[in-house]
Amino acid sequence: MRLKLKRTTYGHKAEHRPRVRAQVVRHAAHGRSRACVAREAGLRVDAVRR
Repeated sequence: MRLKLKRTTYGHKAEHRPRVRAQVVRHAAHGRSRACVAREAGLRVDAVRR
């Protein structure tokens, strides 16, 4: 599962929305807060919460 997330996160052929979602999941899996994940991904906290 981690390998698939990593490929989606850094893959050049992945669409934008799944790539951003994979980035959020990977950051959250490392124990980062929602505010930190939102800052790093360039999203609002509400979007990260969903």
